[in-house]
Amino acid sequence: MQAKAVLISKPQATNHHGNHRVTAIVAGHEVWFASRELPLQASMEAYGSALLIPALYHGARLRLKETVCPTWSAGAAGATRLANQWWQLPQLVPEADSRTTPSVTTGTATALCFTGGLDSFHCLLRGKHRPDLLVFVHGYAIAPADNVRLRAAVSSREQVATQCNARAVIVSTNLREHPLVRNSPWIHTHGGALAAIGHLLGDHAARLVVASSVPRNYNVPWGSHWQLDPLWSSGAMTITHDGDDFSREQKAWALAGEPPLPQHLRVCWENRSPTGNCSVCDKCVNAMLLLEQAGQLDAYSVFQKPASFVALLDNLPQTTFIRVYRAM
Repeated sequence: MQAKAVLISKPQATNHHGNHRVTAIVAGHEVWFASRELPLQASMEAYGSALLIPALYHGARLRLKETVCPTWSAGAAGATRLANQWWQLPQLVPEADSRTTPSVTTGTATALCFTGGLDSFHCLLRGKHRPDLLVFVHGYAIAPADNVRLRAAVSSREQVATQCNARAVIVSTNLREHPLVRNSPWIHTHGGALAAIGHLLGDHAARLVVASSVPRNYNVPWGSHWQLDPLWSSGAMTITHDGDDFSREQKAWALAGEPPLPQHLRVCWENRSPTGNCSVCDKCVNAMLLLEQAGQLDAYSVFQKPASFVALLDNLPQTTFIRVYRAM
């Protein structure tokens, strides 16, 4: 039986009163990315990276209505093989015409996907590549309509960028609202979505750094992974996975007392607090314990330190940090 096809139209770039926007139609639904800081490149590689694994989760093959870089095509084929090995997804290589030669780099900067979390701070302050651009994506962790949390996040990112001699760039998108992405596990698809941002910034940056979530020796299949992330690269954009030589506890202990973390660390994935960390979810509790063990938690204004951690731990229904707690 022939696989279903997910058609992606040729991306179009527009500029309306300083709002730079790239739009394509994906399986009949508009998917857009926008930024006020920098013009975005109408990159088919961006859409292919973001939507390949979600399409595979629906048993569908991407059909790209625009030529793509042959380097990206080869990497996308490798990504389908990994997705098959890790999650038993069908090996459906995207259908697209490749250009005869690889894309050529036009940008020179290094961009870092910066959430304000422990992993991205470690890349910023200890990473192998000094970032020029700190890129935060509105629409991935924070919903497009959530302007309260967005304002807090943008203010924090801008202050960090200023202190670190970088430029803050905010990219907004409705990608996660598309049915293919909404109905696929984000833990498996977010790496390609992050890589898409690098391709959109191709006129400005030659490299996008994605911070590791887990150390290399804890080799669990994940959406952002040292084997997977580089496969989203093209001749013009190198996607780099960084920080996988370090465990979460090593990162926390190395950075615990270093500015600007005490005022700007944002680890919360529950998003219960408009300004950042809820101080009660799994990720917050784990980070607070790591900082407490390092003797620095009292300096962190972004958390509410409990009288005792016992009740917080007892109230967690489950944790993804068993390995970290054992290390502590």
